[in-house]
Amino acid sequence: MRKFTCESEFLNESKKLYGKYIESERQLKTLIKDTNANRDISEEAKTRDTLKMQKDISARRAGMKTKMSELEKEFTDWAFDFADLQGVGLSKNLVQALSSGISYTPQELLYLAKQAGNDQADLRLISDYAKKQGFEMNCYRSPEQKIKDFHTMNEIFGKSADDEDCKNWVRLPDNEVDDFVNKRLNTICIRPDDFTIKEIPKTIDELIEQDIIENRKKEAEKRDKNGEFLKGFGQEEPKVDTAFYESREVEENE
Repeated sequence: MRKFTCESEFLNESKKLYGKYIESERQLKTLIKDTNANRDISEEAKTRDTLKMQKDISARRAGMKTKMSELEKEFTDWAFDFADLQGVGLSKNLVQALSSGISYTPQELLYLAKQAGNDQADLRLISDYAKKQGFEMNCYRSPEQKIKDFHTMNEIFGKSADDEDCKNWVRLPDNEVDDFVNKRLNTICIRPDDFTIKEIPKTIDELIEQDIIENRKKEAEKRDKNGEFLKGFGQEEPKVDTAFYESREVEENE
C-alpha cells in the first residue's frame, strides 16, 4: 500500500523535505557563527569545526535531493496507475452522448466536465472532444504533464537550497514557500470549480487578442487583490482637490 494517495500529499512531502533541510542549514550556520565568535578555542580548531559543519550542510542538501528523486519515482508510478485505475472506465452514457453527432456548446462541455469530477478517463474524453470542436479545456492533465510539473517544482527547491548565501537571488523566502507549492498544486491537480474552456485561436491575431484579454484580466485581479478596487475595473482614482485646502489656509491667515 502506498504512503501517498493524492497529488497534494506528494507536493507537501517535497515541501517537508525542503523545509527540514533549510532548518538544519540554519542551525548549522548558527553553530558556525558561534564557533567563530568563541574566544576560548584556537583558530585551528575554529577552522576544523567550521569545515566539518560546512560538509554536513552539503551532505544534508545532497540527502534532500536524493529523497526528492525517490519521491519523484514514486509519483511517476502513482500518476500512471491513477490514470488507469482498475475497475474505472469510460462512462457509457458519456461516450454515447459525445459520439451521437449532437453538437455541445462550451458551457455544456464545461458542465459535463464538472459532472465527471475526478474521473480521469471521462475528463480525458471530454478534453479530446472539446479540442476537436476547436476549444481548449484545462480539466485534464496527463500523467506526463503532472510528472513534468512535479519535477520542475523539486528542481526549483534544489536550486533554492543550493543558494545558501542568496548570491544568485533564487532562494525562496520562507513566507512564500506555501504559496509556491499551492500554485504548483493548482496546475497539477485542477479542481472542478476551476475548470475553464476557451476557443483555440485560429490565427496569430486571434492569439494576440486572447493574450491581451487574459493579461488584462490578470492585472484586474491583481489590483483587486491589492485593494485597488476602482483600478481593477479600469477607472481612475478619485483626485483630491488641494486648491480647496489652500483657500481655507489663506482665509484663516487673514
